[in-house]
Amino acid sequence: MSDFQETFSSELGDVPSEDKDSKNVLAQLRAIVAEEVNLPDVEIEVKQRPGVSVVYSPNISNAQLKSWRKKSSNRKTGELDNIKFACLVVGDTAVEIHVNGEPAICDDGSPLVFNSQEFADMMDVEKFEIVPYGIRDFFGVDAHLEATAMLILDNSGYGDDVEAEEDPTSGS
Repeated sequence: MSDFQETFSSELGDVPSEDKDSKNVLAQLRAIVAEEVNLPDVEIEVKQRPGVSVVYSPNISNAQLKSWRKKSSNRKTGELDNIKFACLVVGDTAVEIHVNGEPAICDDGSPLVFNSQEFADMMDVEKFEIVPYGIRDFFGVDAHLEATAMLILDNSGYGDDVEAEEDPTSGS
């Protein structure tokens, strides 16, 4: 037996090959789980604003979704205000606004987003009025605003169908 085989064999002991494979699979799983999961940004055209699009991050936590629902619900009736909810989704996930493929940049060098003072000034609203007035006016059509919010949520995985994998050993 070679030195390598003796060293390798003594390190592993008399582990059956199945155990070696399962340890390898476990190590692979550990490496996969250690990686951070981030969904890619999505760019969505603003239908009634030719040449304008917005880049959104669809990385949305369940806590964030619950917060938007709570903020957009009527305190007395509990009824959800769909437009306010859409404004919160769109406003909080925006990464940058593009015009003809180029990002709009604020005076301080940061990308223009819905919560920027420059956006509030452009839409002629106070910063606390951006949701819903500034964002709603920016889109111009409520249905397009709601559709954009739904597309962001779809890209985040909310609404995905999750299917069970067939067990190849079950013989079915």
